[in-house]
Amino acid sequence: MRTIEAVTVSVNYADYLAETLPALRAAVDAVTVVTSPSDRRTATVARRYGARVVQTTAMFDDSRKFSLGAALGAGLRTLDRDNWVLVIDADIVLMKCARWVLHELPLDDAKLYGIDRVHCRGWQRWQDLCTLPRVVRTAAVTAHGLPFADRIAFVDQLGYRPCGFFQLWNPLGSGIHDYPIDPGGTAGHSDMMHAARWPREARELIPELIGIELQSEDAGDRPVGANWSGRRTAEFSASGGAYRR
Repeated sequence: MRTIEAVTVSVNYADYLAETLPALRAAVDAVTVVTSPSDRRTATVARRYGARVVQTTAMFDDSRKFSLGAALGAGLRTLDRDNWVLVIDADIVLMKCARWVLHELPLDDAKLYGIDRVHCRGWQRWQDLCTLPRVVRTAAVTAHGLPFADRIAFVDQLGYRPCGFFQLWNPLGSGIHDYPIDPGGTAGHSDMMHAARWPREARELIPELIGIELQSEDAGDRPVGANWSGRRTAEFSASGGAYRR
């Protein structure tokens, strides 16, 4: 029987986590939220929805600005890792069909899996989307009119690499139990390092599932990596403004 343990890092991302965690809890068997000891808001949200909370300073140790790989490593070490593991960003919403897709589709224990994502820009767009019928397992896979994010494929470096916003793998089947740390000490690049651990034939896209990435600001005002060294973008709420810690 396939079971899935999910781990997500949320440091000053409690506003997003409050929107994404209910869907994640419904899709997988257990969720661990990694945060800093000072981020009480994230811990409160995580516990409200029945997630395990791991508090650590690993992401800031050794003068790191914000090491996502170190934080994920701290979370992964608390898991059983005896079946499937999902690393997922705190701002990604999984559609209702996710539980069926993740538990019923035939998956290869030796492979790393990724999905596509779409951008949901702004609180009001998210509220509008919440009023639409959720995708069920008999429905077509749809982006609900939201723009697709780039799919990362290095044509000169063995092709497709699942991004860190969603990476699903079996530690026992693949022999990979941990997560790499970007030497730059930020949230960038560790996911690409992780994906490169699998040969191209073992990196696969799951087309039956699309993630919804929530964004508080339009892409034109939100450069790539805006939060890689810590939270910089506005609160994800109707009022916006600075993130409320």
